[in-house]
Amino acid sequence: MMVGRDRARLLTRYISACEHGEIVYPRIQFAYGEHKYAGQEDVFESGSTHHLPDSISAGALAWSTHNIAGVQAEENFRHPLRGNRSIW
Repeated sequence: MMVGRDRARLLTRYISACEHGEIVYPRIQFAYGEHKYAGQEDVFESGSTHHLPDSISAGALAWSTHNIAGVQAEENFRHPLRGNRSIW
């Protein structure tokens, strides 16, 4: 279950990876909107008034398993059209 300190650590690592360009996604409009407009409360608070967006939850869980599954991100990955810049 994603609760408490483990949940916060999982989401913090995912957000950090996104901000540092370690994760590259295609621009899927609903996921882009969820990532762009999710507030700190939506991500880190729990309860009936705040909800972690599904695409953030899925992305964080996938990112947390990328080393466990033996899948390493290519360090010198270059997007064919945008180089090393995030496509978002």
